[in-house]
Amino acid sequence: MPARGGLIMRARRSLLPAPRPGAQPLLGEDGRERLLNGSDEGPVVAEVGRQEGWRTRIRRRGAESCYWDYAPSFGNGPFRNVICLSVNDAVLHGLPRDYGLRDGDVLSMDLAVAIDGWVADAARTVVVGTPDDADLRIVRATEEALEAGIRAARPGNRLGDISAAIGGAGRGMRLQPGLTIALEPWLARTTDRIVYDPDGWTIRSADGSRTAHSEHTLAITDDGPLVLTRPA
Repeated sequence: MPARGGLIMRARRSLLPAPRPGAQPLLGEDGRERLLNGSDEGPVVAEVGRQEGWRTRIRRRGAESCYWDYAPSFGNGPFRNVICLSVNDAVLHGLPRDYGLRDGDVLSMDLAVAIDGWVADAARTVVVGTPDDADLRIVRATEEALEAGIRAARPGNRLGDISAAIGGAGRGMRLQPGLTIALEPWLARTTDRIVYDPDGWTIRSADGSRTAHSEHTLAITDDGPLVLTRPA
């Protein structure tokens, strides 16, 4: 299972190299980074995904995209992309589209792969270029909620203990060593209601407020949670 998480993290590092002061890296041609550098518009969201290129890379690692053939009852047909890209008020399942990223945009990236029946899933939210303090706060809030949930993912606890640590409630199944789960808290700045785009996939905050989303896949072990998609 660590191999699956490692593939996710290598993909995320290619999509989003380490930040540099004063600029936010974005994916360009074949994984090379582009910087906004004061320009009004960066790569289009569809370019960030580079769908066919990433599908090939995933297969070369012996894995398959979990999203390409994903066709749940709520979506309009197979997803037919390898990554979810959600901008600003979009928080989940964002279909890559022809939108030019702008200074200050909030971008969530969600990627999942499977190898031999095992799945690793991870998501990260970043602010493009010049950040707004309120946007940074909601990004940090999802990251802190995720870490709180991870700390509660111990043998003997229940799924509801994870939910309570993040801020929800519930009971759920008891956690046992060997179980793998994905945790993905997502928040909107000023609402707890959501709406769907006509595409049947993209989920947005109902009032148009900005959102954030953080996710890791972890294994329950006798010694506590082992995060499989955390950078080495």
